[in-house]
Amino acid sequence: MKHTGMRFTLLLIVLMLSVSMVSAQTITTLTRDAAELHAGPGHTYTQTGVLNTETEVTVLARNRIGNWLLVEADDLSGWVRIADLTPADLTMSAIPVDDSLPDADLENITDPDLARLYSVPILPTLSESLRDVHFSGQWRGNHDDVVVKVGDSNSANSRYLTPISEGNYNLGPYDVLDDSVTHFAANMGINRIAARVGLNAYSIFDSIWSTSDCEPNETPLACEYRISQPTIAVIMFGANDLRVLNAEDYATQMTEIVTTTLDHGIIPVLSTFSANPDDDMWFQVLRFNAILVDIAAEYDVPLVNLWAAAGGLPNRGIGEDNVHMTVSGGSVDLSAGHESRFGVALQNLLVLHTLADIYALVE
Repeated sequence: MKHTGMRFTLLLIVLMLSVSMVSAQTITTLTRDAAELHAGPGHTYTQTGVLNTETEVTVLARNRIGNWLLVEADDLSGWVRIADLTPADLTMSAIPVDDSLPDADLENITDPDLARLYSVPILPTLSESLRDVHFSGQWRGNHDDVVVKVGDSNSANSRYLTPISEGNYNLGPYDVLDDSVTHFAANMGINRIAARVGLNAYSIFDSIWSTSDCEPNETPLACEYRISQPTIAVIMFGANDLRVLNAEDYATQMTEIVTTTLDHGIIPVLSTFSANPDDDMWFQVLRFNAILVDIAAEYDVPLVNLWAAAGGLPNRGIGEDNVHMTVSGGSVDLSAGHESRFGVALQNLLVLHTLADIYALVE
């Protein structure tokens, strides 16, 4: 018995040492460009320094998303965009998450309308009630591996989610997304009824906008849900609605989209939308996005705060036409830091993270 106890104690020590060695593993990489250091994981945090190109850094932590990393080099430390590093050297599952700081530094934001939107986390914290929605949908016959897009041309964009269903994607360092992407891959945003050019939150309920696949007088939303029977609907309207709906009408329509989705046993994932801050409708952009925040809170559904995340992109991720988000190539490629430069790449990353969280919750 004495020898058995000693062997057990030695084994325990060996295991503890092994865990300690793994947890102390050093992750290093090089800066790819001159990298701005920030006091926190986001563009609203104060810049604290600059690292030269090809400076070796030690990666200490990441934010939840993984697009901002806490690094140190020589006597400097701070948060940098992943685009400024060499992603090939990194694996998200090996980097500890540091969520001690919020996504935005509200002390640096004086406008109360901006501060309200920036105070909303970029990735949602999921409610346990989503399990009930999911199981209700399974009882109705919804497919647990189908994700549909609902929205205007920024949702219909063929570079948004859809390439995954064609096997045309590279998750790069974001290995934490592997399981959920594999689960949803074959049926990721392949729908063509509820996400189309010209749609807005009003016309999604107008049968005139339905396709030949739909039944007489069936709305695009009802038709999509009947044909696709998804488990999740990723919903983003705004760019078209700004010019045809007032705030009250927008709130009414978006609420109806959410309640209709829930009634079908489908988990709605709302998304705020980005816009050019020089747009004449900028004030309405802020109002509409605030409405989305309120609806998500009222119905306890996930909200991806794309508006806040896109603030760090050139022109907030909006192209020269002031409507559509910028793209990089025809695939979903997260291997080259595009999510720190292009609107659709960032949109893909945030939505894929949210889908992964939902998958983990319900499965």
